[in-house]
Amino acid sequence: MSAPQPGARSSLARLWIRGLVKLLPAAFRARHEQQILEDMRNLGTQASGRLGLSGMLIAFSLDLFKVLPSLWIDSWRQHAHRHVAPLPEVDLSSRRQDSRPRRHPPSKGASSVLELLRQDLALARRSLFRRPGFSLTAIVTLGVGLGATAALFTVADKVIFQPLPFAEPEELVAVWQTDRNTGTTREAASIPDWIDFRDQSQALDDVAGFILSSVNLSRRELEPRQLSALYVTRNFGSVLGVEPTLGRSFSAQETRPGGPAVALVSPQLARQLGPRDELLGSEIQIDSTSALVLGVLPDSMTYPAQADIWLPLQQDETTSPRYTHPLSLVGRLAEGHEVDTAQEELTAIAARLEAEYPENDARGAFVESLESSIHGSTRPALLALLGAVCFVLAIATLNVANLFAVHFRHRRADLAVCSALGSSRARIASRLFAETALVTGGAALMAAPLALLAMPILLALAPSQLAELEGLTIGSSTWILIGVIALLIAVVICAIALAQLRVVDLAASLTHARRGMAGGRLGFRLQQAHVVGQVALTLVLLVGAVLTLSSLGRLRAVDPGFATDQVLRASFRLPSATYPRDFSTYPNWHEINNFNDQLLDHAARIPGVDSAALATNHPLDPGWTNSFNVVGRPARADQGELRTRMVSASYFETFRTQLVSGRFFSDRDRVDAQPVLILNEAAVARYFEDQSPIEQRISFWGIERTVVGVIENERVFGLDQEAPPAMYVPSAQAPTTGAATVMVRSSLEPRALEAALRAIVTRIDPNIPLYDVTTMDATINESIARRRFASLLLGSFAGLALALSLVGIHGLLAYLVSARRREMGIRLAFGAKRSSVVTLVLSRALAMIVPGLALGLLAAAFVSQTLSSLLYEVSPTDIRVYALAALALAVTGVLACAAPAFRASTVDPATTLGAD
Repeated sequence: MSAPQPGARSSLARLWIRGLVKLLPAAFRARHEQQILEDMRNLGTQASGRLGLSGMLIAFSLDLFKVLPSLWIDSWRQHAHRHVAPLPEVDLSSRRQDSRPRRHPPSKGASSVLELLRQDLALARRSLFRRPGFSLTAIVTLGVGLGATAALFTVADKVIFQPLPFAEPEELVAVWQTDRNTGTTREAASIPDWIDFRDQSQALDDVAGFILSSVNLSRRELEPRQLSALYVTRNFGSVLGVEPTLGRSFSAQETRPGGPAVALVSPQLARQLGPRDELLGSEIQIDSTSALVLGVLPDSMTYPAQADIWLPLQQDETTSPRYTHPLSLVGRLAEGHEVDTAQEELTAIAARLEAEYPENDARGAFVESLESSIHGSTRPALLALLGAVCFVLAIATLNVANLFAVHFRHRRADLAVCSALGSSRARIASRLFAETALVTGGAALMAAPLALLAMPILLALAPSQLAELEGLTIGSSTWILIGVIALLIAVVICAIALAQLRVVDLAASLTHARRGMAGGRLGFRLQQAHVVGQVALTLVLLVGAVLTLSSLGRLRAVDPGFATDQVLRASFRLPSATYPRDFSTYPNWHEINNFNDQLLDHAARIPGVDSAALATNHPLDPGWTNSFNVVGRPARADQGELRTRMVSASYFETFRTQLVSGRFFSDRDRVDAQPVLILNEAAVARYFEDQSPIEQRISFWGIERTVVGVIENERVFGLDQEAPPAMYVPSAQAPTTGAATVMVRSSLEPRALEAALRAIVTRIDPNIPLYDVTTMDATINESIARRRFASLLLGSFAGLALALSLVGIHGLLAYLVSARRREMGIRLAFGAKRSSVVTLVLSRALAMIVPGLALGLLAAAFVSQTLSSLLYEVSPTDIRVYALAALALAVTGVLACAAPAFRASTVDPATTLGAD
């Protein structure tokens, strides 16, 4: 490329200089621009050669940038001092005779800026106090929006935005097993499979496991109680990057089969056990076995649940078979590996295990980030709600912007006087911004108590899966965010108002301030656009609320396959130390069977109890699955497993289960009787098709059992999930090996039976505590808690948005009637009917509502797709829902216009024209 010619270099230099000069303040540039350009031309002709011209330009640029800040500060200070406050009396004629700028005492630096700020705030305060109705309305409107935002952001921040409380949480993954026979993708693993995954994986640094369970705690000075327990592998804490805050973790010897009984306790449990300095080395009774306390867990340890105690998992491949799958797995990615590479590797390992071990038939592997595993189901709902509260805040902002636009338009005469006295638009903008900042600051202060009041309600509605929300409070980060949002809203509102004032002839406003809209037609159209936006945003929220509420209604109407009313349930666990489980004598476990029989017998005799039942799982607890074989028939390739439930003979009576064919269990179905079972309709449809299953035999756990009945399906996975194939076995013929649930149906209030039920268990065995005591109605409500949480909050936000939009429509029409009062008086004076005036006002309203509805329907069709995971048997684009929401908004919008329309029709022409 050839070098630029001298003429070209000179042209580029002139362009560069002219561009730099444009950076100077306008007033300074007007006085000195020609002189600067002339001087630079002279220097340019004297600069010899290419290097000389370049050096001259560099020197000029550096000098200019040195003085540029001080020039701008001086320019701003001169403009600011031209008007500090409006004067009550002004002689404009003398102003015209002497137009020279007034001299002000010199002031420098921050003190001058602070003085101007103080004056602006004082004037803004007086202006707002003169209109208390306007000020209070604006503060309350924004305060409600900011308060709702603060409360919901606190919840969303904890669940979505804050990282998990572990070392480098982005490297943590959840490892699941899959089952092609049942189609499940998140199943626990066997202990031998965990060892193989841990030893063979290169993409994972380490893999740990845990079993969520419960244990009984007994101590002389404490009441027997049930604890939420985690049985963990030795490396569980190291994989998560969690260490005890006091004491130490488990050793290799303590996690081997037959190792010593030791425990790590939560901080909450540690405080109950006694002084902290005496805790280490003390003994507690866990399931009637003495265990040594080794340490205290950190407060932040809420994964996978808020466990009270950690116990070592003292099992390995020699003591735990490969066909049982109790262990949930968590791993840490090796350096340079991602979730996808770990997925590929574990899939290959699972395929090798499937080929080597028949027990692993159809089993694969699934890897996902731990954060997705924990919060994946709740994230869509929270994001939707966060978007909804942002819509509410946007509607509130537009509403307040309209209020300020009217407020500033009413003050255009004052602003005109300021302009006539020499105030620049920057100075006027500074005063107006002070007013908006005071209002948004007051709204931010009001948001604090509103958010604090809303937090308990949010936490009460939140699903129990969000264990980390317990005791959540609003932190400093949320208050900082609310402050920043309030400041941004002040800037936006001030900018909107200034954009409307730009079209107002302030000089003409001194003489025409009371006539019509005086140059404000464009401003009024901007206000109309704001209302259109409010209507559109409100319709989006209304559609979302109607969709989720309709879905919730349909979900509640689903028949779960069992009756939940008037039923109390409570869980208990029999420790193996005092209730031995000798599998060589199974199912003749006398101690367990005797306890169960006594419990059922005494519970059925409680006054007011209609029936009492016992089961390994209550109807909304999916329990576990078992492999099986239909005797006399080869196993199918897609046979899979059956969901298994051990129940007492009274279970079906307690839950009013419908019998399809055959019979229920009876008291004669004991250990010494023929082994029997009952199937649900889903199992019959899958495995017996058109053949009757009655008297067919099914083998599992080495025992052949005869099918004696078929019952309707129970939706054990929740109301929104179809019932899986399941079999029911008499608990007398198959006593439980873990926790069990006792359930009683009563004509009394179910909760009133809790004390009597606890007393019965204590009388049978004082070391057995009841836990998780609740009603079945509460249980079924908890199963839909996530959907109810989203539906109720969306409905609340939609109602709030509707109220704000109606206020906006009403306020704008009221201003229209006030501003055009003279015009309406003339119309009526010339014979117009009052109904035509009403029609005029309503047509103005429809001109805002109809476009808003059209935009809202389009936006809702797009936004509602994000609610798909929260909907049950309702389409995100259900035409009926959209029509209902649009009709409701249109009707309420027209009703909001009734008062301004009626006021317009009652204008007295003579009074109006005479006043003018």
